Amino acid sequence: MTSQLLESELKFRFSRASGKGGQNVNKVETRVELLFDLGESQALSDEEKDLIRKRMANRINQDGLLVIASAVHRSQHRNREEAIRRFLHLIETALKPRKPSAGHKARKANPEIRLRDKKAHSLKKRCAFPYLSGMKKQCLILLTILLAMPLLSHSQDKSAYQIFDAKGKTASWKELLKDCQKADVVFFGEEHNNPIAHWLELELLKDLFADKGADLIAGAEMFERDDQLLLDEYLSGAIKTKNFEEEAKLWNNYATDYKPLVEFAKENKLPFIGTNIPRRYASLISSKGLEALADLSEEAKTYIAPLPIEVDLNLPGYQEMLKMMEGHGGTMTENFPKAQASKDATMAWSIAQHWKKGKTFLHFNGSFHSDNREGIVWYLDKYAPKAKVATIAFISQESIDSLSEEALGQADYIIVAPEAMTKTY
Repeated sequence: MTSQLLESELKFRFSRASGKGGQNVNKVETRVELLFDLGESQALSDEEKDLIRKRMANRINQDGLLVIASAVHRSQHRNREEAIRRFLHLIETALKPRKPSAGHKARKANPEIRLRDKKAHSLKKRCAFPYLSGMKKQCLILLTILLAMPLLSHSQDKSAYQIFDAKGKTASWKELLKDCQKADVVFFGEEHNNPIAHWLELELLKDLFADKGADLIAGAEMFERDDQLLLDEYLSGAIKTKNFEEEAKLWNNYATDYKPLVEFAKENKLPFIGTNIPRRYASLISSKGLEALADLSEEAKTYIAPLPIEVDLNLPGYQEMLKMMEGHGGTMTENFPKAQASKDATMAWSIAQHWKKGKTFLHFNGSFHSDNREGIVWYLDKYAPKAKVATIAFISQESIDSLSEEALGQADYIIVAPEAMTKTY
């Protein structure tokens, strides 16, 4: 199976995205639906197809199609890329060999369960003796209850997330918060459509505010630098909600996922910084390369990290993007990770501009931008080398009992949610 062959079998439908107007929404067909006919695929073997059907039964419709929708971006091209990325990730995850679940070891590892088993076994022996025949029925009832208790406990345990440290050891929210309180800059790398991630982002913002007060600064990838005036005017109460939400380039999931962060900042008079490069300049790099930025006006350049932007395409994250773009042609292939690097550099530059010693900057971004201390973190080390950084990555796994080997070291703390968790889009 190759990603290139799989991509050739994909079909797409396009429609108008719902939400506020002003950013092509409700004007052009920016919403993308990716359709993959599993049964007709030539890129997958029969065994692979069976495995995907088994592990992705809740995602494949009655027509045998895997459908993935993306409307988070304001351009059809970016939504198409996002849908393909999610598709390839789902297929790769479904086909990945899995270790036996740790659940079957629970009885052996848990002293409480072992004790119940021991008592149950003792009762079973007693019930087998003839002189206890009158008690046998009661013993069997009690035995059944004792044996069922661990199973009932397990079936009722529906944890929404589990925190691990970089080495894969389970950690607590208290431990995570303590390390964040010691940091100058905290990166919360999210899954954009996971409600647990967004809830925990808000909780971390609240908890850090309780500790730092006015020394806390919030910022996010989801707001672009040329919208900072609008953000500031809204936070200060100078403009109404309606004006802000109609004029700013807000993501489609703003109302459910990012508005609570902005409203908390407004209520508590915290600065909230839009750190990202304006998307029109990232698109320019994708098509014409970083060199095209030199022709922009001086005002336009104030919204971008200082030029020329250094890009190390040997970083593993950018290397992965290059592999994804194989087959699309020379300069386009190289420009794609360069556009990503322009976002990372600009976000890092924005943080460096607003962070000062004694302050804590909490930044929200897609996990890819800060995983393995690459992306924004790599650039921040150049712009503010003395800043102490803490990183959080949010990922999904089929089981949250243990951290997958590939996620080890992804961040200082990795928060894992079940893959079955409902999504915000």
